[in-house]
Amino acid sequence: MFQIFGRAYPGVHPLAHALRALLERHAGNGNEDATVAFNIVDDHRVPPSREDLLLNSLGAPIGGATLKQGFTDFFKSNIRGSRTPDFILAVNAPNRVPIRSGFEGDGLQPGLSLVRLLNLTGLERVYRNYALPASEEFHGLVNPTVDFTVWLRDKCQAGDAELEQFITATLSMLNTDRKKHAYQPVWATLWDEFKPYLDHPDGATRWRQALGLKPDSHPCWYAVLKYPVGEVGDLFRPTQLDADWSGYHHPSPAGVPVWRGGCTMDCRGESDRPLSEYVHQQIDHKPEHWTLAGGRVKLALMEDPLGFQALRRRHHDLLVDHFGEAARRWRL
Repeated sequence: MFQIFGRAYPGVHPLAHALRALLERHAGNGNEDATVAFNIVDDHRVPPSREDLLLNSLGAPIGGATLKQGFTDFFKSNIRGSRTPDFILAVNAPNRVPIRSGFEGDGLQPGLSLVRLLNLTGLERVYRNYALPASEEFHGLVNPTVDFTVWLRDKCQAGDAELEQFITATLSMLNTDRKKHAYQPVWATLWDEFKPYLDHPDGATRWRQALGLKPDSHPCWYAVLKYPVGEVGDLFRPTQLDADWSGYHHPSPAGVPVWRGGCTMDCRGESDRPLSEYVHQQIDHKPEHWTLAGGRVKLALMEDPLGFQALRRRHHDLLVDHFGEAARRWRL
């Protein structure tokens, strides 16, 4: 019987034909479409109520290409561009991470620190939108012909005082912009788990790999932000619906407590345990979120020693080693 979102269905599920087509067409060749199709089959974390929202959005009939485009459209409308993304609603209650006030019981304490990588390179549109002649930090982009890559490099390689001013201005810009344009979700991990990677010789390249961030087409500048759980409001275990059509997301095994979050896929294949991962809504970031993380800004290269399929297999084996045979899956 064909499973979808980790559940067996007695009849023919509306997604069954499209998923079978993607799995049979691309199985075994490392194709990301087949990988995401498998994730949809396996992702037990998507509750039936969120599945219904997806199905209502997709309509019928649903073919392989229709599913991929519809899935991405659903992500953009219901998550990325929404003030009330699906993951914060009651339909996603099973994935809400419990926050505890004491030292006993399941959940995360509000004073526990999270960390996220802020991709400065990905903010070109926002920087240019705020590049007014009177803007002290961004006026250099008023001329649309200015090379953004060179401009950002110079900002990120400036002296300590200049860099701090730039990051402070960047965070203030984002705090303003998020009130105009929703951009969800924020992905984060636990500071204590990520801390060993901070001073790795490969710098931000290793940061990106450890967090399982899908490689971009060009190097990216990342700033490290550290902030307490208590400042994010509600925190959630992510699902494939929150990751868009990305095979760099891998469902966490069934039976793992919700407060443990998801499991990042190391793009280097060297981690001895997966890092926890969580999603939350946009928040205002303070300058101290950057300074408390060590004032780090570095350039990440998009180098992954293993191929995509090998990464998935290595990650799968790591989950089995870490969580036991219950984490083993029939297809990667």
